[in-house]
Amino acid sequence: MAKLGAEVEMFGCVGEDSHGSMLLENLKQAGDDLKSALEYANVAAGLSTEKFGAQTGMPTAEEVARVMAECVHANVDFS
Repeated sequence: MAKLGAEVEMFGCVGEDSHGSMLLENLKQAGDDLKSALEYANVAAGLSTEKFGAQTGMPTAEEVARVMAECVHANVDFS
Protein backbone atom coordinates (compact mmCIF):
# COMPACT_ATOMS: atom_id res chain seq x y z
CA MET A 1 0.00 0.00 0.00
CA ALA A 2 2.87 2.37 0.75
CA LYS A 3 4.05 2.03 -2.86
CA LEU A 4 0.63 3.26 -3.94
CA GLY A 5 0.99 6.36 -1.77
CA ALA A 6 -1.04 5.24 1.23
CA GLU A 7 0.21 6.04 4.71
CA VAL A 8 0.93 2.75 6.46
CA GLU A 9 2.23 1.63 9.82
CA MET A 10 3.62 -1.69 10.96
CA PHE A 11 3.44 -2.81 14.54
CA GLY A 12 3.37 -6.03 16.45
CA CYS A 13 5.46 -8.41 18.42
CA VAL A 14 6.32 -11.83 17.06
CA GLY A 15 5.19 -14.49 19.49
CA GLU A 16 2.66 -12.27 21.23
CA ASP A 17 -0.27 -14.43 20.26
CA SER A 18 -1.90 -17.66 21.39
CA HIS A 19 0.58 -19.76 19.40
CA GLY A 20 3.60 -17.99 20.88
CA SER A 21 2.16 -18.28 24.38
CA MET A 22 1.51 -22.00 23.90
CA LEU A 23 5.04 -22.61 22.60
CA LEU A 24 6.54 -20.67 25.49
CA GLU A 25 4.51 -22.66 28.01
CA ASN A 26 5.53 -25.94 26.35
CA LEU A 27 9.20 -24.94 26.59
CA LYS A 28 8.82 -24.11 30.27
CA GLN A 29 7.03 -27.37 31.05
CA ALA A 30 9.69 -29.37 29.21
CA GLY A 31 12.37 -27.63 31.26
CA ASP A 32 14.09 -26.33 28.14
CA ASP A 33 16.38 -23.34 28.26
CA LEU A 34 14.43 -20.45 26.75
CA LYS A 35 17.56 -18.48 25.84
CA SER A 36 18.96 -21.39 23.82
CA ALA A 37 15.60 -21.95 22.13
CA LEU A 38 15.44 -18.28 21.11
CA GLU A 39 19.01 -18.36 19.80
CA TYR A 40 18.19 -21.47 17.75
CA ALA A 41 15.02 -19.83 16.41
CA ASN A 42 16.89 -16.67 15.45
CA VAL A 43 19.55 -18.61 13.57
CA ALA A 44 16.90 -20.72 11.83
CA ALA A 45 14.92 -17.60 10.87
CA GLY A 46 18.03 -15.93 9.51
CA LEU A 47 18.94 -18.96 7.42
CA SER A 48 15.39 -19.18 6.08
CA THR A 49 15.90 -15.85 4.30
CA GLU A 50 18.71 -17.27 2.17
CA LYS A 51 16.46 -19.51 0.05
CA PHE A 52 13.23 -19.08 -1.87
CA GLY A 53 9.97 -20.67 -0.78
CA ALA A 54 8.24 -21.35 2.52
CA GLN A 55 9.11 -25.03 2.66
CA THR A 56 12.31 -25.11 0.63
CA GLY A 57 13.59 -22.10 2.56
CA MET A 58 13.48 -23.87 5.91
CA PRO A 59 16.98 -24.78 7.08
CA THR A 60 17.82 -28.27 8.22
CA ALA A 61 18.78 -28.97 11.82
CA GLU A 62 22.32 -29.61 10.59
CA GLU A 63 22.49 -26.18 8.93
CA VAL A 64 21.30 -24.47 12.10
CA ALA A 65 23.75 -26.46 14.24
CA ARG A 66 26.63 -25.54 11.90
CA VAL A 67 25.88 -21.81 12.09
CA MET A 68 25.37 -21.94 15.85
CA ALA A 69 28.72 -23.68 16.23
CA GLU A 70 30.34 -20.98 14.09
CA CYS A 71 28.73 -18.31 16.29
CA VAL A 72 30.01 -19.96 19.45
CA HIS A 73 33.48 -20.25 17.91
CA ALA A 74 33.34 -16.55 17.01
CA ASN A 75 32.09 -15.61 20.50
CA VAL A 76 28.83 -14.17 19.15
CA ASP A 77 26.63 -12.90 21.98
CA PHE A 78 22.98 -13.27 21.05
CA SER A 79 21.73 -11.12 23.93
